[in-house]
Amino acid sequence: MRLTIPSAAAIVALVAIVATPLAGAAEMGPASTQQMAEVAGDYELSDGRRLEINFDGFKVYARLDKGPRERMRGTSNGEFSTLDGKILVRRKEASEGPAVEVRLRNQPELALR
Repeated sequence: MRLTIPSAAAIVALVAIVATPLAGAAEMGPASTQQMAEVAGDYELSDGRRLEINFDGFKVYARLDKGPRERMRGTSNGEFSTLDGKILVRRKEASEGPAVEVRLRNQPELALR
């Protein structure tokens, strides 16, 4: 049985592949405390429903109308969604000040503070 020893170039190439972060990995990190605080508030949706988003200093929760309070997870790109994916909230800049886009299971809604 012959044992082959990899060349130095092969070892360097392998280390470069393993050490290189995946594309978009920065977007997959957790949301910052500032991002969580920025989405917190009460929103009146265009269909008349009310969305309440609370930030307790550590976690973000959403409540649609008088429904159950649901935990949200956030990403470093400022998007938040409930764990079941029913509610998606994204802070964005509107032409007349900050706005929050709210999507309720394939129904686009725009809610302004």
